[in-house]
Amino acid sequence: MAEYVRRKRPPASHPYWARLHDRAHPPQVVLPVVIPASVGLGLGLYGGLRPSYSVAEAARLAVAVAGASSAGLFVLAVLVLWLDGSRHTPRRERWGAALIGGVAVSAALFGLVFMAALLALVWYAACSGQGPWVGMVFGAGLGGAPAALIAAGARRRWRERQRRWPRWERMRGRRQPALTVTSIPAPDLLPPT
Repeated sequence: MAEYVRRKRPPASHPYWARLHDRAHPPQVVLPVVIPASVGLGLGLYGGLRPSYSVAEAARLAVAVAGASSAGLFVLAVLVLWLDGSRHTPRRERWGAALIGGVAVSAALFGLVFMAALLALVWYAACSGQGPWVGMVFGAGLGGAPAALIAAGARRRWRERQRRWPRWERMRGRRQPALTVTSIPAPDLLPPT
């Protein structure tokens, strides 16, 4: 019996196994919503008990945090790129490459840190000065609503993918259509008379 089952099983490269894994692991809905909503609850409780915080102050603080972190990384990146001996370039040419590489790395870090800090601080500014209950509602709503939309969209795409996937019986029987050959008449080799 085991040999019969082993012979009927599709090979490991068959798409049936990817579908089986996909079907057995649907995207989570609850946890991706609960985590941002609970962070929002805590942020809203803390912000609701504090005086009001404006968006302009949030933007200034985000620029200061991103600027300090990118300046520190710039110094570190220039030193690492200048001392890196794996590129086999002359010492006088290393400074230019180290400066340009340091600027590129620190600019990328500035953008990432600025966006993350601005998002968190604007989230805090929306909750601040409102009181603990209203702040918690705003915080949970601002964190949970986008996460709920993203999780529901992922679940809907998963359901649609499950509905469109062909069944195993049809996958096994799927064959490539036979090639059809059209005959081309041979040209006349004799001259016309």
